[in-house]
Amino acid sequence: MLSTLHILTLLACGSPGLTEMAEPDDTNTDTADTSSDTAVVDDTADTNPGDGSAPEVSVFKVTEEEGRLRFAFQVKDTDDDLDGGSVEIKVPPRNEVYVWPSPEMSISNNTVSIYWDAATVTPDTDLVALLSVTDAAGNKSQVVEDIVRHDTEVYYINESGDKKSDAHGLGMVTLPVTIHGDIYAASNNGSDHTGDSDWVKFAVPTDGNVTVTLTWDNGGSDYDVYLFTENDVMLGWSDTFSQPETFGLNLQAGTNFFLKVGGWDGAPSDWTLTMERTSGA
Repeated sequence: MLSTLHILTLLACGSPGLTEMAEPDDTNTDTADTSSDTAVVDDTADTNPGDGSAPEVSVFKVTEEEGRLRFAFQVKDTDDDLDGGSVEIKVPPRNEVYVWPSPEMSISNNTVSIYWDAATVTPDTDLVALLSVTDAAGNKSQVVEDIVRHDTEVYYINESGDKKSDAHGLGMVTLPVTIHGDIYAASNNGSDHTGDSDWVKFAVPTDGNVTVTLTWDNGGSDYDVYLFTENDVMLGWSDTFSQPETFGLNLQAGTNFFLKVGGWDGAPSDWTLTMERTSGA
């Protein structure tokens, strides 16, 4: 990986065009016109606070990759004084400032990348991401923008059996998530479900607090929801006699979880389960 100093030196040495922004493992160094990739909100760089010239952000793009938002940009600083400066990213209501250089930054092929958990932004909404770079002297670049959108993932599961081993596998999911299923028979023996139970297996890409909520269409029925680990440890549940059934817990990345929706009493019905990040988590 190139050092920050080497990258900035390359950008400052009068290259005839901007380097095409590449994925971290992409070694393509062809030049291209990238002016359309970056929207400038405020093109007046602030050079009043300190001596020298302000940095210039030449490319800014936000993409979603495996449950993470990638903020990728290129910056040119002719007086090479970014060390001790900062990068600011705003996606309202979240606002983050990173000292340059920072462990949260990865640099490859002249492109700086910073990652956020996609579940931390408001879902199903077009949001504006703003980015600016300030050097060590306090000179601030222009503010550039791109559109961020993270949609709720929706799943429909089919009847696959009433045991954990029959679980419908969703793989890695990025919250928020909505899951639809149906209970075809609801009954119990006083201590356990004896009718239909639906199981769902999933994992999450990042740690965080989560709220699980179950509702169903037939108001006269009574359904319950439970969440287990791979080793059958029950982490959370809600088994009241009304809806919605809901509970909160902390989910850790790197492990599989199992949701059980069980019909305790009443008629068959379609059910809907949602999982979303707890506010502030």
